[in-house]
Amino acid sequence: MDNTQEGLEETEYLQARTISNGVWEVMLQRTNREVLFGNAVTAIANVQREAELVLSNLQRLSPDLASLFGVRTPTQIYDTPFKVICESDTGNFPFGKTQPVKQFLAVSYCWRHEHYDWPADGSRPPSAVAF
Repeated sequence: MDNTQEGLEETEYLQARTISNGVWEVMLQRTNREVLFGNAVTAIANVQREAELVLSNLQRLSPDLASLFGVRTPTQIYDTPFKVICESDTGNFPFGKTQPVKQFLAVSYCWRHEHYDWPADGSRPPSAVAF
């Protein structure tokens, strides 16, 4: 991997930052996101019309609730940042320098919105949707 600055490594597929000995934060480049999410994006494209119909029906039933949702496009999905934390028992970087990351295991995730001030005490922010 090429060192672009201390502690930061970058390839065509990912950018990695050392968090601690043998632990990295990895941000996948768009090229890698296209490889990783390509099949899912194709499946989404195949049901785009159905998604638009569901959203249209929801708008008739509850315009306020419907305003909180939208139909995602492939561009939106590929442009969404995707980070993973990875670890290596050997201390070596666990991914090949010229290979994309092709799989991951989601242990936990959190959608953050720039307009929310997330509580430091761990409580949940108020939600416009009651579920």
